[in-house]
Amino acid sequence: MISRANGIPLFFDVYQGNESDPVEFDRFIRELIKRFNDIFSACDDLTIVCDKGNNSKKNHDLVDKSPFHFVASLSPSHLKKVLAVPLEQYQDCQSDRLKDEKYYIIKEKVFAAERTVVCVYNPPF
Repeated sequence: MISRANGIPLFFDVYQGNESDPVEFDRFIRELIKRFNDIFSACDDLTIVCDKGNNSKKNHDLVDKSPFHFVASLSPSHLKKVLAVPLEQYQDCQSDRLKDEKYYIIKEKVFAAERTVVCVYNPPF
Protein backbone atom coordinates (compact mmCIF):
# COMPACT_ATOMS: atom_id res chain seq x y z
CA MET A 1 0.00 0.00 0.00
CA ILE A 2 1.36 3.42 -0.89
CA SER A 3 0.14 6.94 -0.25
CA ARG A 4 -1.45 8.66 -3.23
CA ALA A 5 0.36 11.95 -2.71
CA ASN A 6 3.98 10.84 -2.64
CA GLY A 7 3.99 7.08 -3.14
CA ILE A 8 5.22 6.55 0.40
CA PRO A 9 5.07 2.86 1.36
CA LEU A 10 2.51 2.28 4.14
CA PHE A 11 2.12 -1.51 4.05
CA PHE A 12 3.53 -4.46 2.14
CA ASP A 13 3.40 -8.21 2.38
CA VAL A 14 5.79 -10.83 1.09
CA TYR A 15 4.66 -14.42 1.01
CA GLN A 16 6.31 -17.69 0.07
CA GLY A 17 4.33 -18.33 -3.06
CA ASN A 18 3.47 -21.93 -2.27
CA GLU A 19 -0.22 -21.00 -1.90
CA SER A 20 -2.47 -20.04 -4.78
CA ASP A 21 -3.22 -16.33 -5.23
CA PRO A 22 -6.90 -16.59 -4.21
CA VAL A 23 -5.95 -18.34 -0.96
CA GLU A 24 -3.20 -15.84 -0.18
CA PHE A 25 -5.48 -12.92 -1.12
CA ASP A 26 -7.96 -13.89 1.62
CA ARG A 27 -5.22 -13.81 4.27
CA PHE A 28 -3.73 -10.62 2.84
CA ILE A 29 -7.03 -8.67 2.77
CA ARG A 30 -7.84 -9.64 6.35
CA GLU A 31 -4.37 -8.49 7.45
CA LEU A 32 -4.67 -5.28 5.41
CA ILE A 33 -8.01 -4.43 7.05
CA LYS A 34 -6.57 -5.12 10.52
CA ARG A 35 -3.45 -3.02 9.92
CA PHE A 36 -5.40 -0.21 8.30
CA ASN A 37 -7.85 -0.09 11.22
CA ASP A 38 -4.94 -0.07 13.69
CA ILE A 39 -3.44 3.01 12.02
CA PHE A 40 -6.35 5.02 10.60
CA SER A 41 -9.75 5.95 11.97
CA ALA A 42 -11.63 5.81 8.65
CA CYS A 43 -11.26 4.53 5.13
CA ASP A 44 -12.77 6.95 2.65
CA ASP A 45 -10.71 6.37 -0.43
CA LEU A 46 -8.65 3.20 -0.54
CA THR A 47 -8.64 1.07 -3.68
CA ILE A 48 -7.20 -2.42 -3.97
CA VAL A 49 -5.90 -3.29 -7.43
CA CYS A 50 -5.37 -6.96 -8.22
CA ASP A 51 -4.90 -9.22 -11.18
CA LYS A 52 -7.19 -11.98 -12.37
CA GLY A 53 -5.25 -14.57 -10.38
CA ASN A 54 -6.91 -13.23 -7.22
CA ASN A 55 -10.44 -13.57 -8.54
CA SER A 56 -12.88 -15.83 -6.77
CA LYS A 57 -16.41 -15.37 -5.49
CA LYS A 58 -15.13 -15.69 -1.92
CA ASN A 59 -12.53 -12.93 -2.45
CA HIS A 60 -15.00 -10.60 -4.16
CA ASP A 61 -17.43 -11.14 -1.27
CA LEU A 62 -14.67 -10.39 1.22
CA VAL A 63 -13.73 -7.11 -0.46
CA ASP A 64 -17.42 -6.18 -0.84
CA LYS A 65 -17.77 -6.43 2.95
CA SER A 66 -14.61 -4.39 3.55
CA PRO A 67 -14.39 -0.58 3.54
CA PHE A 68 -12.25 -0.72 0.38
CA HIS A 69 -12.95 -0.19 -3.29
CA PHE A 70 -11.33 -2.57 -5.74
CA VAL A 71 -10.33 -2.97 -9.35
CA ALA A 72 -9.60 -6.42 -10.74
CA SER A 73 -8.83 -7.72 -14.17
CA LEU A 74 -10.99 -10.51 -15.54
CA SER A 75 -10.16 -13.32 -17.89
CA PRO A 76 -12.08 -13.30 -21.19
CA SER A 77 -14.00 -16.42 -20.15
CA HIS A 78 -15.82 -14.37 -17.48
CA LEU A 79 -17.42 -12.01 -19.98
CA LYS A 80 -17.87 -13.58 -23.39
CA LYS A 81 -20.92 -11.36 -23.96
CA VAL A 82 -18.83 -8.21 -23.55
CA LEU A 83 -16.18 -9.49 -25.94
CA ALA A 84 -18.87 -9.88 -28.60
CA VAL A 85 -19.63 -6.11 -28.57
CA PRO A 86 -18.59 -4.59 -31.93
CA LEU A 87 -15.66 -2.17 -31.82
CA GLU A 88 -17.94 0.54 -33.30
CA GLN A 89 -19.74 0.68 -29.94
CA TYR A 90 -16.51 1.48 -28.08
CA GLN A 91 -15.59 5.08 -27.27
CA ASP A 92 -12.26 6.76 -27.97
CA CYS A 93 -10.04 7.50 -24.99
CA GLN A 94 -9.65 11.25 -24.50
CA SER A 95 -6.05 11.24 -23.29
CA ASP A 96 -3.29 11.92 -25.84
CA ARG A 97 -1.31 9.10 -24.23
CA LEU A 98 -4.17 6.69 -25.02
CA LYS A 99 -5.18 8.16 -28.40
CA ASP A 100 -5.44 4.82 -30.25
CA GLU A 101 -7.22 2.98 -27.45
CA LYS A 102 -10.97 2.56 -27.04
CA TYR A 103 -13.17 1.47 -24.17
CA TYR A 104 -16.64 0.09 -23.51
CA ILE A 105 -18.40 0.26 -20.13
CA ILE A 106 -21.25 -1.99 -19.06
CA LYS A 107 -22.83 -3.26 -15.84
CA GLU A 108 -22.55 -7.04 -15.66
CA LYS A 109 -22.92 -9.76 -13.07
CA VAL A 110 -19.50 -11.00 -11.99
CA PHE A 111 -19.26 -13.57 -9.19
CA ALA A 112 -22.97 -13.11 -8.41
CA ALA A 113 -22.82 -9.31 -7.95
CA GLU A 114 -23.39 -6.47 -10.39
CA ARG A 115 -20.10 -4.81 -11.31
CA THR A 116 -18.99 -2.02 -13.58
CA VAL A 117 -16.94 -3.66 -16.31
CA VAL A 118 -14.58 -1.64 -18.49
CA CYS A 119 -13.38 -3.44 -21.57
CA VAL A 120 -10.38 -1.79 -23.24
CA TYR A 121 -9.32 -2.20 -26.84
CA ASN A 122 -5.58 -1.75 -27.31
CA PRO A 123 -4.50 -2.16 -30.98
CA PRO A 124 -1.10 -3.84 -30.29
CA PHE A 125 -2.80 -6.48 -28.13
